Amino acid sequence: MVVFWYGGGWTKGSKDQYRFVGVALASLGYVAVLPDYRFYPQVRFPEFLDDAALAVAWVQSHAAEFGGDPERIVLMGHSAGAHMAAMLALNESYLARAGVDTRNVVGLIGLSGPYELTPNDPTLEAIFAAPYTPHDWQVMPYVSAKGPPALLVHGADDKVVWPRNSEHLAAALADDQVPVSLRVYPGRGHADTVAALSWVLRFRCPTLSDIDQFLRSLLNRS
Repeated sequence: MVVFWYGGGWTKGSKDQYRFVGVALASLGYVAVLPDYRFYPQVRFPEFLDDAALAVAWVQSHAAEFGGDPERIVLMGHSAGAHMAAMLALNESYLARAGVDTRNVVGLIGLSGPYELTPNDPTLEAIFAAPYTPHDWQVMPYVSAKGPPALLVHGADDKVVWPRNSEHLAAALADDQVPVSLRVYPGRGHADTVAALSWVLRFRCPTLSDIDQFLRSLLNRS
């Protein structure tokens, strides 16, 4: 089971716009789930993470109905969605509160994620605000040896979320002996990493083949 969250700066988006991601993952033989979640201004951090955790709880409870394995769940996302996937995978408190057995999360796939998030405009400053601090919303403080194997993908020319976000997270995971693969695509920008999952743009990045290789490696570990 692969659970994918789309990006949009926590202010916009719809799972309907990302049907191509589900199609791409299904073409590899996996069951894909694309949950919606609430946005700002309706909610702020960390409420959208609570929404995401409830989606994983639903997947754990209903996986068998769709031919999936509730004990092998991979969390995946692009941009803001990658941040959410990483937070759930590495900060167990969200999933635990939702009733998820965190041992069932066996992998993390992050595409162009802002793991070292620093709010730099009025909207982000409103979403990520007191009483919370960077220690709460940045992914890095929650890296530990308990983290699941990870695939981190980024475009080298990403001007929206700097590639160092993935590079630093990969280094931190490796330091804690967590299996991690880092793929930085030369000449590609922020949207390319997810757009390449669409068959018409698959030539732009090897995102799907890298995901396929990573998911196969998880199956070999089980």
